[in-house]
Amino acid sequence: MDKPRLHKIIRSAIDLTTVLAVGLKMDPDALPASLAQAIRNGSVNLKSPDTTVARLKLSAAESLFGRVETVNGKDTFTRVG
Repeated sequence: MDKPRLHKIIRSAIDLTTVLAVGLKMDPDALPASLAQAIRNGSVNLKSPDTTVARLKLSAAESLFGRVETVNGKDTFTRVG
């Protein structure tokens, strides 16, 4: 599944609002309480693809799976599936 390089598109261009708009589900119970509160009070940028990667790392995406690795000190979505 890596051939189309979907992981590169997701990590660089897909923000959390888009993920939710296309019907993919996120598990709010998978989030630490402090992060859930930060989302509620608006201090998390839901338009940043980095937020999507962070949710994937926490296994909070119910309909999108893949691998998140630390590359050059930054969490990076490296594989879909």
